[in-house]
Amino acid sequence: MFFSEKTLCGAFRAFCLAFLFALLSPPTQVDATPRNDFPEFPIIRNNVDFWEKIYSTYSLNTAVVHDQNDLTKIYEVVALIDHDIPGAQRINNNHLQTIKEKYEQILLRLSSGHPPETRDEQRVARMFEGSSAHRTMRFAAENIRAQNGQKERFLEGTLRSTKYINRIKQIFHEYGLPGDLAYLPHVESSFNTQAYSKCGAAGIWQFTRSTGKQYMRIDHRIDERRDPLISTRAAAQLLKKNYEALGSWPLAITAYNYGTAGMVRAAQAHGSYENIFRHYEEGYFKFASRNFYSEFLAARKVAKELSARQAQRPEVSETTRSSFQAGSAGRQTVSKNVKAAPAAQRLPAAISPPVVQSTKHLRTRPRLRLYRVKRGDTATSIAASANISVQELCRENNLNPKAILRFGQSLRIPARDSAPREKETLRSVSTPGKKSAAATTTTKQPLRSISESRTHCRQVLARLNVLRPEIPC
Repeated sequence: MFFSEKTLCGAFRAFCLAFLFALLSPPTQVDATPRNDFPEFPIIRNNVDFWEKIYSTYSLNTAVVHDQNDLTKIYEVVALIDHDIPGAQRINNNHLQTIKEKYEQILLRLSSGHPPETRDEQRVARMFEGSSAHRTMRFAAENIRAQNGQKERFLEGTLRSTKYINRIKQIFHEYGLPGDLAYLPHVESSFNTQAYSKCGAAGIWQFTRSTGKQYMRIDHRIDERRDPLISTRAAAQLLKKNYEALGSWPLAITAYNYGTAGMVRAAQAHGSYENIFRHYEEGYFKFASRNFYSEFLAARKVAKELSARQAQRPEVSETTRSSFQAGSAGRQTVSKNVKAAPAAQRLPAAISPPVVQSTKHLRTRPRLRLYRVKRGDTATSIAASANISVQELCRENNLNPKAILRFGQSLRIPARDSAPREKETLRSVSTPGKKSAAATTTTKQPLRSISESRTHCRQVLARLNVLRPEIPC
């Protein structure tokens, strides 16, 4: 094939122009900024700050009384009675109700045009400014809410999460999802595998039975929601489905709480997450769903800070550890005195002297037997026939006290000894030149008769068997 001189000159000219254009063009800028899957929008920044303080500053014995639509308006921080005290929940609820009614009356009084008189009224009045302040106060009087602090519970959840967090991140990466989704259980359950909500949601990912059955086995024998890794794979599938349907992680995470179908309707009506947060009020999209993504961002930040702080702590030397265990038995002593199994010898915890001296006994998990529910059975009748309490029955089977038993359901029943022991064996008494002997006594046998028959002083018997002598020798 032959080319004319004109054609060759044209091709050469075009090549030269293209080469010069490439040289003169500015270099293409490569965006080195890492992708932000979880943006903190300006509209939710105050909400994120609020939840950070709930997770890291306010304790469980503290309640924050605030406006549920504007979390910057905190009316009062209330001290509560310790939850372990009997009747504390009722007392705390009544106290919080009184506080909320107090601020409701203040807001209604100020909204009607009365000038602020008390210090509380003046403080509340400064929270509302502008020409529409009175109307805003009237609306705020109907939206007073109390939020308990979570500082201790969040710290416990962070410590629990160390068992699973790396494996959970790995599972999310296997599904092509961001690893930081692993911090979502802090919001749902504080990484408590036994968490069970009043709505029937279970496990660290708080799957309801209906949703969980789409991804896991849930029946009267096996409930995979309580397995942290199996339920993580289920959560990864659900979150991936949400993201594919909604196209952004703020919406996908909110859908984990509110539901995929509901968030699709919200996105069709309002578009972006910011617009949904600002305007959407349909159905059950209330305080919990509106704040769910903000809680996730706050939990992720606080959990990372706590983990970094924990990693920076210096290692404790063996010498320091030994001083912490003063007065407790070591592994060799435990193995020698209580015949500990080899696995128990590897445990780092020590056992207190009363256990080693046999004045107290190690608690072991009771033997279990299975019972199949029959027609007409109730939790009370089953517990009574097994000689256990209803609370023990519910606790052993992870049942809600209001749960309904089904015909054919298998229950775990802790075994009980049929009758109490009638005899107790005293420990061996060693005498010089003689073999050790053990005396067997019936219940309530006097110490004097034993000492006379064995020619031992009552004080010696008492000291060897950790008893109190009746009278001096």
